[in-house]
Amino acid sequence: MDEPPRLLHTSFLRRWSGETNRIFVLCRGLARRGWKVHLAAPEGSVLCQRAEEAGLPVFTDFRFRRGFRPADFLHDFRTLRKLVDEHRYQIIHTHGAQDTWTAALLSLLGWRFKLVRTRHNSFPIAAHPANRWLYRRGIAQVILVSESLRDGFAGVMSEAQRAAMPVIPSSIDLSGYQCFGEEAAEVREELGLSPDTPLLGVIARLSRNKGQIVLLEAMPRILRQHPDVHLLLVGDGGGRPAAEQRARALGVSDRVHFLGFRHDVPRLQRALTIAILPSRSCDASSATLKEALAAERPVVVTDVGGAEITQNGWSGLIVPPDNAAALADAVDYLLTHPEEAEAMGRHGRQYVLEHYSEEQLVEGTLAVYRRLLGASP
Repeated sequence: MDEPPRLLHTSFLRRWSGETNRIFVLCRGLARRGWKVHLAAPEGSVLCQRAEEAGLPVFTDFRFRRGFRPADFLHDFRTLRKLVDEHRYQIIHTHGAQDTWTAALLSLLGWRFKLVRTRHNSFPIAAHPANRWLYRRGIAQVILVSESLRDGFAGVMSEAQRAAMPVIPSSIDLSGYQCFGEEAAEVREELGLSPDTPLLGVIARLSRNKGQIVLLEAMPRILRQHPDVHLLLVGDGGGRPAAEQRARALGVSDRVHFLGFRHDVPRLQRALTIAILPSRSCDASSATLKEALAAERPVVVTDVGGAEITQNGWSGLIVPPDNAAALADAVDYLLTHPEEAEAMGRHGRQYVLEHYSEEQLVEGTLAVYRRLLGASP
C-alpha cells in the first residue's frame, strides 16, 4: 500500500480497564509502525486522555451508551458517518456492542470499510436473528482475547465460523516492570505498616464480577492463620460502597486499605506478597493478572479468566470462583511456603515476557488487518 493504512478504533468505556489498556497499547504500537490510527470514545474517557498524551488523534463526540437509546444511537451514527466520509477509514475496529452496531449499520447502508470486532468478555452472545446477522455477515472478522470465549458464539455462528476466529491475547505495557527497587518497604511505610507485614492485593475495578467481596469473606479465616496480614483493594467502581460495608460487617476494615484509582500500579504490584484476582465472571484475558506476574508476584486466581494465564502450582494457584474457603487456603499455602511462592513469581514473570508482549499483540492484529485488506503479510 502506497499510503499509510487508515484505521479507527472505537471504545464505549469511560473508565480505565484491561480492555482500554489493550486498545491503547495496540493503537500506540500501530502508530509506531506507520499506520494512521484514530480513536473514538465518549468525552472524558480515560482512554482518550491517555491517547492524547501519547500523541494519538482522538474524537470524543460520541456517547456509546448502553441499552435502547434511539437519540444517542442516531447521534453516534451521524458522528461516525462524518468521520468515515472525512477520513475514508479502511478498517473500523470496535470493542463493544454499542460501537459495533453503529459501525455495522453504516456498513450495511453502503459505506465501505472492513469491520473488525474484538470480543473481550466471557458473557455468551444472545442467540437472536439480529446477532446472527451481525456476526455472520455484518462483521468481517471477530478477534478473541482468549480461547475460553469461543463457545460463547455457539448460538450465532456455525462451528466452522467459530473455529476461524483468531485468538490474540491482550498484552501489557512492560515498561514499568523492567527493574525493581524498594517498593515493598516504601508502600508499607506509606501505609504505616511494618516492613515485614504480609500484603495481599487486588488491583481491579471494584465490582461484583471481580469478586473482591468473596475475598473479604475469606479474610477472617486468613487472619486467624496469619494475624499480621493486610489487604489492598486498588481501583474504583460501583462496588466500592458494598465492599466497604462488608469489610466493616466482617470486622476486618482495619486490615483492608481502599486505595482507589492509582497511577503507580507497577510499584504497588511489586510491593505485594501475593496478588489475587478472585473474579466471579466476565474476565477473559486479565491485564492486572499479567501485570502481577510481570512484577514477579505469586498469584491466587479463579478459573474465570485465570486458567489460560496462570499455570496452577507453577506460577500461582487456581481456585474455583465464589469459594472464600478455597481462597483462604490458597493464600495460607503461599504464605507458609515462601520459597515456593518466590519460585512461582519467577516462573510467572518469565511466562508473561514470553507470551504477552506488545510486539505479539500488534503483530497478531496486523496479520488480521493485512489479510482483510489483501496486503502481503
